Amino acid sequence: EFNAPVVDLQRQDEIGQLNLAFVDMRDQVKTLVDDLEARINARMRDIEATHEVSRFAVTQRNLQTLLDEVVNLIISKFPIIYHAQIFLLDDDGAYAVLRASTGEAGKKLLERGHRLGVGSVSVIGQVTQQGQVVVARDTTASQVHRRNEFLPYTRAELAIPLKVGGQSIGALDVQS
Repeated sequence: EFNAPVVDLQRQDEIGQLNLAFVDMRDQVKTLVDDLEARINARMRDIEATHEVSRFAVTQRNLQTLLDEVVNLIISKFPIIYHAQIFLLDDDGAYAVLRASTGEAGKKLLERGHRLGVGSVSVIGQVTQQGQVVVARDTTASQVHRRNEFLPYTRAELAIPLKVGGQSIGALDVQS
């Protein structure tokens, strides 16, 4: 009961001090509970969005349609992400070639045939070589993030390997 009145707050003795301390603790607990509820709601939204993307992915048969819709769904369902893209490895496994990307930046990158070398010093180069998630939490301090002229607002980048069985076939890259 976070709004229940507390009596004797005006007292100038130990009981008054105890009541004030209680009200202060109650306010702190309410703040913690509100924060936890907000975090739970955000996680639930993320889980629901992930399920929606997954449901769509398993029903789609056309690869390019699947790739385009997945990046667009990610952008629409995760408000913190401003750009999403998918790279697939070329036949030789030497390059990660951009196959789907969002917005005007994505159009420009696709038009120019954007690709990054597997193992190159870039988030995509590292995720495709290592087959493990790569995160650049602060792009200004990251050793692997490479600034892209079409994506100047990127402050954080996450790349997730795409695999079939144990074989890496590309990467999903999101930026915020």
